[in-house]
Amino acid sequence: MPIYEYVCRSCGGRFERIRPMNERLTPPSCGCGSSQTSLALSVPGRVGAGPTEAPVGPCGAEAGTCCGGRCMH
Repeated sequence: MPIYEYVCRSCGGRFERIRPMNERLTPPSCGCGSSQTSLALSVPGRVGAGPTEAPVGPCGAEAGTCCGGRCMH
């Protein structure tokens, strides 16, 4: 089952729940007791050897961020 991240509108807390896909939009209760929660957008994790510097394109900007992702410099 996928892990979903939620944010509580009452206390501002963020938490995760393992839930079936068909239950992802049903608001789970927060640890504070509130059911005023919503599904949050989260960034997927990265598996690797550790922190690295972002690759830099020919124009000096972070690779993939210049010119809409297609660096033309």
